[in-house]
Amino acid sequence: MIILFILQIGAIMNGGFDQIFQFRNAVNRPVIEILDTYVFHYGFGGQMNQAFAAAAGLFRSVINFALLLTADRFAKFVGTDGLF
Repeated sequence: MIILFILQIGAIMNGGFDQIFQFRNAVNRPVIEILDTYVFHYGFGGQMNQAFAAAAGLFRSVINFALLLTADRFAKFVGTDGLF
């Protein structure tokens, strides 16, 4: 159970880009906007700011890695084996 927890904590920032992107329109955009669709729209939409999109992807990866290491430390604190 702890190993599954550690593996799922790395995907906590994934919001289901494909589903949200398909249902997004001008009416519900302020309510349904998530980080993935905002980065896609800002990075590859009107502004074409690809450096921002790359930086946001790197930020998400660093946060996910920090969460993964924290969950691994928690697993070792509880007394079970971790990933590392």
